[in-house]
Amino acid sequence: MNSWSALQAQLRLGRSWSGHEPDVAMINSGSGRFYDISYVAGVLYSDDARGVVFYDWDGDGDLDVWLRNRTGPQLRFLLNQVETGNRSLQVRLVGSSSNRDAIGARVEVLGLDKPLIETVRAGSGFLAQGPGWIFFGLGQHSGPVSIRVRWPSGVVETHSGLSANARYVITEGKKEVQRLDLEQPLGWPAKRIPEAHFTRTGSVALAYPPRSPLTGFRTFDNNVISVVGAGKATLINFWASWCAACLKEMEVFQERRSLLEDAGVQIVALSLDDPKDMEKAANLFREKGYWYQAGPAPAGVTQLFQALQRVITDREQDIVLPSSILVNSKGRIVKIYTGPIDPAELAADAQRFRNAEAVSYHLAVPWKGVWDGVEQEHSALITSLRLAEYLTTLRAYTLAASFARDALESVRPEVTPAATELRIANVYYSIADGIEADAPILAKLHASRAQSLLVASVSRLGSALAAAPYEGALWEQLFKNLNAIRDEAVGDKLIAAIVARLPDPATPSETWRLGLFLFNGTRYREAKPYLERALALDPSNANADYCLGVSLIHLGDVANGLKHVNAALEVLPPWDQAEAQVAESLRQAGRRDLAQRYYERALRINPYNADAARGLRELGSNLASVGN
Repeated sequence: MNSWSALQAQLRLGRSWSGHEPDVAMINSGSGRFYDISYVAGVLYSDDARGVVFYDWDGDGDLDVWLRNRTGPQLRFLLNQVETGNRSLQVRLVGSSSNRDAIGARVEVLGLDKPLIETVRAGSGFLAQGPGWIFFGLGQHSGPVSIRVRWPSGVVETHSGLSANARYVITEGKKEVQRLDLEQPLGWPAKRIPEAHFTRTGSVALAYPPRSPLTGFRTFDNNVISVVGAGKATLINFWASWCAACLKEMEVFQERRSLLEDAGVQIVALSLDDPKDMEKAANLFREKGYWYQAGPAPAGVTQLFQALQRVITDREQDIVLPSSILVNSKGRIVKIYTGPIDPAELAADAQRFRNAEAVSYHLAVPWKGVWDGVEQEHSALITSLRLAEYLTTLRAYTLAASFARDALESVRPEVTPAATELRIANVYYSIADGIEADAPILAKLHASRAQSLLVASVSRLGSALAAAPYEGALWEQLFKNLNAIRDEAVGDKLIAAIVARLPDPATPSETWRLGLFLFNGTRYREAKPYLERALALDPSNANADYCLGVSLIHLGDVANGLKHVNAALEVLPPWDQAEAQVAESLRQAGRRDLAQRYYERALRINPYNADAARGLRELGSNLASVGN
């Protein structure tokens, strides 16, 4: 997992699995050699391609190509429009004695200068699977052909008199074949979709725009400029006095003032100059007499842009100057720009996203295309949550708290998953831990928000369990949220109330299951009555005997606990993880001598049990003595 994380970190820095190698198309010369025709064939893309599927998608008798890429665009379609006048034959096999898809069948086309042979496969390359049709190019051949099929069952069948430029479905054991005429070509846009080009510059709209934590700035003249209000969109522009591209962009903003003002755009230019050079930047801005406002970038603003890049584009890179953030009149971040901005695009964006609480998918995609799918409405909760989570890793707690509040205010108890509520609570706990030394009162406030959210979440899960007490997924999420509550007394009170609302189990099996759910959630006190009852109803239930024993050890009754544990382990097959679990419970109960014995028993069953080996090391025992 560490290696995988390291690879993912490299990808976020712009690295590629394939080193940005372009796609390649080779043509068979027929004389034993292949030639590279990538450029003339129009497939020379620098995608990080993974899978390829060939299929006559538009039904015109030639093969088109679908490419599956790891990077965007993740799906690329290449429509074959080369007019050759050649003919083709397409076959689909249906097995009866053989497997239904006839995987492994061998198909031969006879009646040509030389036979054509294909094999039916389950896939068509790495991470790719086609629709199951076998394609044969017949060249200029116009007469009938025969097809011989060797089915996976071993049966060999031949079908004669098949025509070119047709599709045939052949069923194992049937003499007749089903002919399908080629389909009518699909409808395609009249204009060719422009090719996407990827650089470190560009822009992307946020499909789920979060609320901006930056609400106002101080200018070089110490005036305060508000980002939200007055029905305007605000462009937060990052620049520096040494950045030639920035100064050129600022001149363009000046020249297109009327366009931008008519579109309701106000600009706040924030300088990223070093503090020692800030006065130079201020004087430069004043000398130019620009119509908009400027000032020094406040602390943490670059971390905000870094977080936006990381969360929205899954990339980590230093800020490119100039860069900008567009905040609409609702105070939401609707678009980020890397590199110079076209004022016409900015004016259009300001109008288009003026009052947006959410941006439609087709506006958020960074390249043009044809949308084929259903657009869904989403809140900005997840985007704000991911920003808050990432900013806590940067220790930018003030910014993180702003996005966490946005996420918290977006929670809808009836629809927000409990797992998402847990993530929000964990962010608040992380913020509280990070600022506790410098702002203890504020830290308590954030911890209180986390606990309140978790208490409400656990209470709702408890209500769900009262109606469906044997849903394992509900129990699992309940304990994740419950165990995250740092006030143990609050957690104990909640679980007691939840258990009290559970319906009485009707069978020994149901009794055992409730006890097991509570045991797995480390709620041993609540699990104990159910386990005792399950064992009384079914004395042969060794698993219940084992769980009861471990529970008793955790509750301080070591002697009785070991009686139940040992009785169960004598019946159950050798189980190293159970021995290690008993050892751990004994160690927590202060019985280090007994804990060592059970750790050693676990290692005798499985010398590679990591929990047992770690436990012995923590006890200071000699691992080498285990095998003696």
